[in-house]
Amino acid sequence: MMSATNDRGAPAAGSAAHRLARLLRHEVGDLLQSIYSTTAILLDRLPGGQSLERRLLGDLKQRAELCRLELDAALDLVSAPPPSDGALDLVPVLTTALAGLRARFPTLRIIEHIAGPSTVPADPRALNAALSMLLLAMGQGAREELRAELRPGPQRVEVELRRDGFAVPVEQLAWLNEPFATTQQAVFGMALALTARAVRQAGGFVAAESPKEGGVCVRIQFPVHAAA
Repeated sequence: MMSATNDRGAPAAGSAAHRLARLLRHEVGDLLQSIYSTTAILLDRLPGGQSLERRLLGDLKQRAELCRLELDAALDLVSAPPPSDGALDLVPVLTTALAGLRARFPTLRIIEHIAGPSTVPADPRALNAALSMLLLAMGQGAREELRAELRPGPQRVEVELRRDGFAVPVEQLAWLNEPFATTQQAVFGMALALTARAVRQAGGFVAAESPKEGGVCVRIQFPVHAAA
């Protein structure tokens, strides 16, 4: 028996896959939120000298947050793509996401070259979530440095994200075209798949590679939004 799908190949809103994803997002998501909130309270009240306890609680808090992001991503990936008739300025999106990355990874050197305005025809909610998750995943894998460039043009806008550190396995890069191809390092794979979907909905494309020197580079191109 074939499962219900929409005309873009994603499971329909009433399908078993979609219902299961929503159930997991609701039930497990609430549990993860409770873990995140509890660890945050304990960290705030824990005496400063207990470094081991602080490290363990901090790791638990981070893992709960990432699992919640993965659940959100899984629900998005099995849902019908959102409409792409909105418009979004990439400058505040990237600057806000990079500011959050600095707060999360204070020792990471973040270099940004962002020119604007750069308005693209994308769904704001979908693209905001995808880019934030992608930057978080890249920040986790970086050793010392992450670079972000936004280059506007007359017809297309290009975003390039590059980090040092370990190379990305081919299986993770395959998520650009085949989500859920592997369960290893799912945060980066889901972030890449979500970004690709949001960008393609806007008429753009995404490419990712691991350079010979290591690290990973993600290039995103959008068409420029045509003002009415």
